Amino acid sequence: MQYNRTEEDQKLIFSFDGSITFRDADPWKEIHDSIRKTGLRKVVLDMNHVTFIDSVAFGQFILVKDICAERNLTLRLKGSSNQFNTIVSHFQINKLFEFE
Repeated sequence: MQYNRTEEDQKLIFSFDGSITFRDADPWKEIHDSIRKTGLRKVVLDMNHVTFIDSVAFGQFILVKDICAERNLTLRLKGSSNQFNTIVSHFQINKLFEFE
């Protein structure tokens, strides 16, 4: 997994690229720390370039959601790739998260 962290329009944005799997524990720790430290009120997980997500990645999404809730931050998932939309539909993620 590769990701970029940016701040834009009062949003903390994490843009992901490639596969997100159980092997990506260290980057997620960095992401969690960034969210805990941010002064911004909105967090976006941009999945436009994600090609694969395993069940561990979904667990990380839930953890990010919990961290945001603890800090009263708004969390949005963003993704328009066919692969991501297929995953969202299959696992019914749209019931757990708000999307941009």
